Amino acid sequence: MPKLVCYDQFRSDLYRVGIDYAAEHAVALGFDAVECLDTCGAALPLYAHPEAARFAEVLARNGLSVACYSVAADLFPRTEAVVEELKRHARFAAELGSPLFHHTLQSPLEKTPDAPSFDEVLPVVLESAVEVAQVCGELGVTALYEPQGLYFNGTENLTRFFAAISAQVENVGICADFGNPLFVGAEPKDVITCLAQVVRHVHVKDYLRTAAPQKDVDGFSLVDGHWLYDAVPGDGVVDAPECLRILRESGYSGALAFEMSGSDEMLREAIKRVKKWWNCYPA
Repeated sequence: MPKLVCYDQFRSDLYRVGIDYAAEHAVALGFDAVECLDTCGAALPLYAHPEAARFAEVLARNGLSVACYSVAADLFPRTEAVVEELKRHARFAAELGSPLFHHTLQSPLEKTPDAPSFDEVLPVVLESAVEVAQVCGELGVTALYEPQGLYFNGTENLTRFFAAISAQVENVGICADFGNPLFVGAEPKDVITCLAQVVRHVHVKDYLRTAAPQKDVDGFSLVDGHWLYDAVPGDGVVDAPECLRILRESGYSGALAFEMSGSDEMLREAIKRVKKWWNCYPA
């Protein structure tokens, strides 16, 4: 069974209560590791957190490792400050012992009528991503990219980007996200099938798809007018068992990070289901 990684819940606990509770809660829920999560431009980046110097010690004391370190960023148009901040996060990831550093490339889900084409965006984003990946390489860390936003999403565009960056740097891989391809009308299992051999990390999630927004609940608005809302894997529109089957049969040996938060009961149910699905399929 792959390592089970506390992702969204770890970030929530860390900022709400502190590193000691965040680590202890992750263990109590049944997780083996954690994934750090931050955003470029955040008022309090993780590396400047008051308890940052204690992260590694507290996690180790609780038997936890850092499976991945993720940062939300937009690399178009290029901003030197964003590139430099990603490098700083990458250095902190290495200090925490994380083997993987994942950052987004372009996150917005809305495209204006005068928006540039993918062919115009690709070289700009690629230049910045290569620069960050080179720093990761110097640190002994693998840089990861997931389907995200409108440009670097779906099979064709993500494959084009990955072919371009892997031609320039070797220490790169894909983070298979179970939900994000839905933003562009793609099937997560199709994207995973296409890129399975270069998947180095996984974000397990599920979404409910609705025709109207839900009151007082954060969701994602799609270009077709529908909305996506977080759900326990197996309760939404993502075929999570099939995604796991594809990964296992491809020989995937990385971790499974749960990109969801909620009650302890929801998280334990999610872990239970994922364990059952994973063990249903031969390696």
